[in-house]
Amino acid sequence: MEVYSKMKGKDVEKKEEGILEEKKETTYDPANVWLFTSISAQDKYRREGKLDELERDIRNSSMGGKPWRPEDIEYLKEIQRLVDKGIIEEEASRWAISPFPPVYKALRSGEMTIGGQIYSLKKGQQLVFQCRMEREKRGSPAPVLIGEFTPAERDRYCGDMSGMGKMDERK
Repeated sequence: MEVYSKMKGKDVEKKEEGILEEKKETTYDPANVWLFTSISAQDKYRREGKLDELERDIRNSSMGGKPWRPEDIEYLKEIQRLVDKGIIEEEASRWAISPFPPVYKALRSGEMTIGGQIYSLKKGQQLVFQCRMEREKRGSPAPVLIGEFTPAERDRYCGDMSGMGKMDERK
């Protein structure tokens, strides 16, 4: 007894193309609270039983109680483009401030465009996502911070950052 149907020629090709297209498509849902959080941060807070606490901080402080902004999503698309082109790579470190995004390093010089603004990267520079609150504190319109970052001593929630000075730290 045959328990599967045999596919022939073009049917097989069509199915394979569909599977490959599904894998290529990345969803950038502006309501997704975890869109910018590194896997290592999610794992750490899950192990510590503080994932709900982190989610509240991201939702209320990093996101400002609203969905991620269009320029935030543009940042993600540009990061993916630069990774795909081999211009940047994700480092083993992450930003030490909620939403705890990955830090990237420029392997060679390049540019990224967000909101019509061009941001230049030089080989060796690091870049990271800046949440809404950080941008407001810095007076920066861009969700990207480019430079050389110093290691942080500890993690901090975005909501705890009011009144604090230095924020350019990675973990």
